[in-house]
Amino acid sequence: MKPDVFLSFDLENDDALRELLFDEANQPNFPLNFKAWSEKGAAEDVVREKIRSCDRVLVMCGEMTFQKGNVDREFVIAKEEGKPYHLIQGRKGRLCSPPPSADPSDHMHEWSWEVLEAFAVSG
Repeated sequence: MKPDVFLSFDLENDDALRELLFDEANQPNFPLNFKAWSEKGAAEDVVREKIRSCDRVLVMCGEMTFQKGNVDREFVIAKEEGKPYHLIQGRKGRLCSPPPSADPSDHMHEWSWEVLEAFAVSG
């Protein structure tokens, strides 16, 4: 069974990345089910409930992620709720940043089918 995933991303700058990822998710055998994702103006209790309802959190990191409050807030909630998470580099060849509350030991993974499959299995 595919794990349910909350996708956190920079609403202002990375919606195109979300669209590309969701297009990829339409492929046969895609290993994740995107159940919820970042939404403009969502209240913290709504975000927390969406994250709670998912098995994992995928954080799409772009060039401005370090400045985006929604991503950091979602990331903090995911950690508070004990959800497994992955940071994914959204743009190859560019300096992508994690949310400010990421630990120095948090690894930013390459965006690839293999990485997403491993995340689906191991969390």
